[in-house]
Amino acid sequence: MSASTEGTGEVSGVPSGTEGSGKTKSRLRRVLAVFLLLALAGLAVSAVLFAQWTEVDQADQEQAASAFEAALASCPDTRPYLVANTVGGFSVNRTLEAKDRPRLSALNVLTWHPDHLNLVRISLPMWFVRVKTNRKINLGTFTSIVARDWDHLDLSVTTADLRRRGAGLVLDHEAEGGRRIMLWTE
Repeated sequence: MSASTEGTGEVSGVPSGTEGSGKTKSRLRRVLAVFLLLALAGLAVSAVLFAQWTEVDQADQEQAASAFEAALASCPDTRPYLVANTVGGFSVNRTLEAKDRPRLSALNVLTWHPDHLNLVRISLPMWFVRVKTNRKINLGTFTSIVARDWDHLDLSVTTADLRRRGAGLVLDHEAEGGRRIMLWTE
């Protein structure tokens, strides 16, 4: 060390304790940049996947009814797993469950809203449904959100329950005002 910095704790004119802070800030910036890029990539992938899994069409009441009839006809079992009860909520028909069922490939959603005349078809792969559902966000929550039924957000139906139910109708419900939602598995 030179005589001017000897004993002061400075190296090359830089106060002690600050020589690593530039490296720390640089590392932090890199970590944040990587995190941001991963988040953006995740959003982009989700957008692409949902675009592939979703179809939105204009449909009047008659066209929508035909679409629902065709979807119902494609169900191997038309007994609903989720049943609307008299107080406006839903109950789970667990009598449809069995232990040995083949793996499901998709959860299908068909909705129609008379005010917008939008017929929305969504076909979610079951691997995606399993990844995206947990105790707090389950099929009951998903159904209530799509149906805009904010009073009944948790039916505790999991993907394991759906597998025990097997391929078939999960829900066919018409809400006030003519909105309709149908879910089925295959």
